[in-house]
Amino acid sequence: NSVNITNTSRNEFFISPDTTIPAVFELNFYSNGVLHVFIMEAIIACSLRAELNKVSDRDNGAISQEALIRTAAGLCYLLSNEGMLSLPCQMFYQVCHEAVERFIQYGILLVAEDDQEDISPGLTGQTWDKQLPDHLSWRSDEEDEDSDFGEEQRDRYLKVSQSQEHQHFVRFLQRLLGPTLEAYSSAALFIHNFAGPVSEKDFIQRLQKFLLSRTEKKVAIYSFPG
Repeated sequence: NSVNITNTSRNEFFISPDTTIPAVFELNFYSNGVLHVFIMEAIIACSLRAELNKVSDRDNGAISQEALIRTAAGLCYLLSNEGMLSLPCQMFYQVCHEAVERFIQYGILLVAEDDQEDISPGLTGQTWDKQLPDHLSWRSDEEDEDSDFGEEQRDRYLKVSQSQEHQHFVRFLQRLLGPTLEAYSSAALFIHNFAGPVSEKDFIQRLQKFLLSRTEKKVAIYSFPG
């Protein structure tokens, strides 16, 4: 059984996931079918969380739409092998832009009319994917030269809707992608502290052992705090 079911004295039932091994692998297997449907929305939701962590109190919770799209596009490159994120003729920036527009259309993101700028604010610093050396960057020349989007557009500030329904949906999206991001971030942590050289087979075995130990010790983070 991959879930825990508890009931209260009022005959209410609560279902919670079992995060022990192997239950967590079974849950991940079933969640993959849902992730495929919502993967772009989940990427935007997780990028939204990252951008909100950067804003200060004086920003009143408003974030740059341009910064949000660029963060999401960078995450798309990282997760490009996890599913079909775009059609062959589309750029990641384009599909992220369209996904953000859907969030605005559905009322999940609100345009903060009083905080608009003619140019992208706070984007003088390069995003993390642009800080990579040229020979390590996975950005394509076409993506950098895509003139239909980016700085030529008037940037907007966005705020997250305070509707409880919208808040729950954003948290659902973030938790949906949480296990995948946990695997990538844990692998990065392992590589950062890794001392080699070793054979590829030995490296994979050590990495798998490290990931399993995080799950067994219950230090793996599968979702953002509410």
